Amino acid sequence: MPNYNQETIDEAHCQSIPQQTSTLAFEQYVSSRPILSSVNVGWQNLIVRTYTEPQTVEHLVVPATPDPHLVLQLSGTTHVEVKAQNGAWTAIRSQPGQLFLTPGGGESYEMRWVSQSDAPIQNVQIHLDAQYLTKIGQETVDLDSSQIEVLDRSVVCDPFIEQICLMLKRELEHNSLGSKLYVEAATQMLAVHLLREHCVINHHIPEYKGGLPGNRLRRVKDYIQTYLNTDLSLDDLAQQAEMSTFHFCRLFKQSTGESPNQYIVRLRVEEAKRLLKETNFSVLDVALAVGYNSPSHLAVQFKRLVGMPPSAYRNTI
Repeated sequence: MPNYNQETIDEAHCQSIPQQTSTLAFEQYVSSRPILSSVNVGWQNLIVRTYTEPQTVEHLVVPATPDPHLVLQLSGTTHVEVKAQNGAWTAIRSQPGQLFLTPGGGESYEMRWVSQSDAPIQNVQIHLDAQYLTKIGQETVDLDSSQIEVLDRSVVCDPFIEQICLMLKRELEHNSLGSKLYVEAATQMLAVHLLREHCVINHHIPEYKGGLPGNRLRRVKDYIQTYLNTDLSLDDLAQQAEMSTFHFCRLFKQSTGESPNQYIVRLRVEEAKRLLKETNFSVLDVALAVGYNSPSHLAVQFKRLVGMPPSAYRNTI
């Protein structure tokens, strides 16, 4: 058992920590500043932050936020102790791949930890907007906020959430490389998974089959083609189909065999190929013309689908 020095606890500082804070202000009260944050990237309905934590923290008071909070440990092994107000300390051992899930609301809680390995303690943290979670619940199984109670869980393994966390971390590292559709789809998948697997009542989400009606599918495809060079969103596309984003994503994939993001990326790459072949546009101009904000953003998707970067493709023509 680690020997925490109780005399180092600054009681005046503890009393200055609020019981609750906003999700945006949350980073003011944690043990280190975020390495990366989605706050200034423009992502909707969630905030993603990455951290490298101190090897030892003898006392930390963490205020509650209104939104569910997920923490995925990426590296390092730690002995962690947590307690609620007026409660007893609970000891847990946290390792890479394990998750902490804290529901929104409630009161502040206390933590302390000691590293048990030489590896840095790194994690990715996600706050999912509680109102968005309710919206997904309403769209899928007609739930209201009183029926959505996220569980409080520590050191659990959930490969699906782990993959979502890693996907969003990569997007953040690459400056939202895949456009907002990719992040919106990941956010929706995370919300649905929480409703299914991490609520007090696991909600059954029905699967809808049959695809989009032909006229709605044509309307969506025409809209995508017209606005291919803009920052399209799932809300934009779902409005064209006159349905919720949840139902739209599933029916669109049934109709096309591709998610909306995959479909749009493929069209953008095909249009980029045409421009590289038929015009003298620079790679930068081609990227802007098909909806990417830099040549590097186009290059990653282009190489993934074509097998070579745009400049090399042009040289083969």
